[in-house]
Amino acid sequence: MVQEPTAAYVEPETDSAKHMVHVLMQFALAVRYRRNVVIIALVISFLLCGLYFATATRHYIARAGLVLQINSDTWSPGMAPQDRFSQILLPTYQGLISRSEVIQGAIKRIPRQHAKDFVYAPEDERVRVIQSKLSVSNLRKTNIVEVSFRSKDPHAAVTVVNAVVDSYQDFMDKTYKRNASRSLEALTKRKEEVAAKLDEKKKELAAAREQVRNLGISVSSEVLHPAQQAVITLNEHVLQSQVRREELEKSLASVERAMERGEDLSQQVLALAEILGQGILVSRLNLNGPDAQFRNDLIHGHVEDQVTLAEMRRYLGPANPRVLDLQATIRERELSLLGTQDRLTQQLAQIQDNQSGPMLIELVRHKLQAAWEYEQALKEERDRAEVEAVRIANQLVWLEDLERDRDFLRDELDVVMKHMNDVNLADEGQDVRVHRVDEPKVDTTPVSPKLAHTILIALGSGLGLGLSLVYVLDILDDRFRSMEEMQTLLGVPVLAMVRELETSEEVGIGSLQTFGAPNATESEAFRTLRTALSLAEDDTHQLVISSPEPGDGKTTVLANLAVTVAQSGKRTLLIDADLRRPGLTAMLGMRGIDGLSTLIRGEDDLVRMAKAHIRSSDLEGLDVLPSGPRPTNPAELLGSQRFSELLAWAETVYDQIFIDSPPTLATSDTAVIGRLANAVVLVVQPAKNRRRMVMRCVESFAVLRIPLLGVVVNRVGSAKDGSYYGYGGYYGYEYAYRYGGDCEDDDEDSQLDVAAVDPCSDSRVGEDDQGRRDEARPSGGIVPRRVA
Repeated sequence: MVQEPTAAYVEPETDSAKHMVHVLMQFALAVRYRRNVVIIALVISFLLCGLYFATATRHYIARAGLVLQINSDTWSPGMAPQDRFSQILLPTYQGLISRSEVIQGAIKRIPRQHAKDFVYAPEDERVRVIQSKLSVSNLRKTNIVEVSFRSKDPHAAVTVVNAVVDSYQDFMDKTYKRNASRSLEALTKRKEEVAAKLDEKKKELAAAREQVRNLGISVSSEVLHPAQQAVITLNEHVLQSQVRREELEKSLASVERAMERGEDLSQQVLALAEILGQGILVSRLNLNGPDAQFRNDLIHGHVEDQVTLAEMRRYLGPANPRVLDLQATIRERELSLLGTQDRLTQQLAQIQDNQSGPMLIELVRHKLQAAWEYEQALKEERDRAEVEAVRIANQLVWLEDLERDRDFLRDELDVVMKHMNDVNLADEGQDVRVHRVDEPKVDTTPVSPKLAHTILIALGSGLGLGLSLVYVLDILDDRFRSMEEMQTLLGVPVLAMVRELETSEEVGIGSLQTFGAPNATESEAFRTLRTALSLAEDDTHQLVISSPEPGDGKTTVLANLAVTVAQSGKRTLLIDADLRRPGLTAMLGMRGIDGLSTLIRGEDDLVRMAKAHIRSSDLEGLDVLPSGPRPTNPAELLGSQRFSELLAWAETVYDQIFIDSPPTLATSDTAVIGRLANAVVLVVQPAKNRRRMVMRCVESFAVLRIPLLGVVVNRVGSAKDGSYYGYGGYYGYEYAYRYGGDCEDDDEDSQLDVAAVDPCSDSRVGEDDQGRRDEARPSGGIVPRRVA
């Protein structure tokens, strides 16, 4: 199956969590391998800490508990007394315990036999020595203060703590007793001043109230003063009079305009009736006839009937005949009123213009003049009311300021009185009292050094030093330490481990270990590799063999593997695709002949040219396609369509195809070939290859989506010389060949276990095959022939 070479690229995984787990696993493997370094660091750390614990000076501590109680609630605006005490006063009183004046008083109380911590210090240094060993702390959210002292003698520690507490109590007593009388004198003077100001302010407030005649309404109150309410009412009346005046002006203009144009005044009369009132129009237009008198009688009767009905409903029900008759009478009167109203309206509309025009104009002008005079009178009254309201508002503000000043002086007087009460001369005027609640006790258990702390320090420092050394050594020694580490870091299995083979001066297939000495221990690794490839889940008919760097032995591994596969009866083809440094061609003695480069650059039939350039070896079933002349563009040739067609044809002829590829990190040829083949096998030399280089090589395969079947560990030391980083421990094949390959003495179970790898159980590698190989060995060369 032909696979076209494509330049596929996959973004590498950037998951930080997985990367961190990977790094931790790598470091865990490094710690596991170099565990002796960690153990030695722990031992050294424990020895040093043990020496310190045995020789360190023991220190003891004594503690005393004090309660600081404040008598006065000294406070500032915005801060509660208790908050002020806990935030400002308590830290202040607590800090006084370790001040120089208190410590000097304590030194005078300490006997010489208990002054071991500072007896040899100069006089000016003794206070500093005690302060360095004295500790004062406060229990959170309480006014309890703990005083402790650290000393070489437990009895001396108790004595020093008692002396410091006694000195502090004396200092507080003297300080507040000396200041009590001064505070009381100052407070008394302040009280007299505040009281005098308060009396004066009260008199001023009383006079202001008499002057203002306060109605109990303040500036901040929601209730308006009557003067202010009068201003609002007058202003509303002015607005109403302005509206009425404007309506009269519009009506006058409308009547005059109608008369000038000779229009019908009936509509104007009806409009004026709504503004001036029908009664005025009726009286001024001489409409007071019988209908007018009848209408007035109806109105008076209707009002009297309504009053009578209301009285009757108080003691008669709604279905009473008298109530029903009266309601019917009221309805009849209402209908009559409506009739007279309609007749009056018709009379107003039938008035002749020459009779009503001048009279209407005169009537409207009279009303307009009256409205104008009324409006002016309202405005004058409103202005006088506004002046009075402003004066009253200013007086209310003044009155409120006086009340505020009075209240402030009253509060200040209360504060002064409270301070005077707090200064208790009977109790020597002390503002802060110090109570001792916990007496210091002699504790013979040293606080330093502690065994538990010493062990923790030794453990932590030992682990830290050991892990740091492991990390440094791991960076400096960038090699794989075991097969497990290699499989874990690379993420691929180790297919086989090949021991270091002896260098042969001979060229040709006879120089190969598996051909010259197939029963040797070193040859078993290649049969193990052959078995691993045959049991692989993926297709392995076309395999590329490469290595991270030059000189890793990939060509030797490839050639020996091809011999073992051919010995198993499979038709095998070896292709030397290392067109830059063709090591396989040189190993098999095929230099100077046409090969892969000639075939790819040729234009003749591919199959015919392939059969002409493929050479057979001395081993039946094994053919070789040498590299040919070195080209100038090897990567382009290997990525050509002709090379992929060659692999497709070879797959139809051979059972197994091995391709020797240049080192992965040196060129890009392996990436090109790997995309065409089924998989890649990487040959690694642990003693030579750096771990990061191999990991970079494997990552490049993953990025390009080139399947990596596994790795082959090459040039591993023998079990006798201790191997390389523990790799030799996986070899145990010597016992099967210790007596010349005799397997007759093995029991049944052993024969079953070794059947997969023991040449005694491989029917395809028998005595006849060995004889044929021995006969062909002297030739040591290649027999050129065409491939059928």
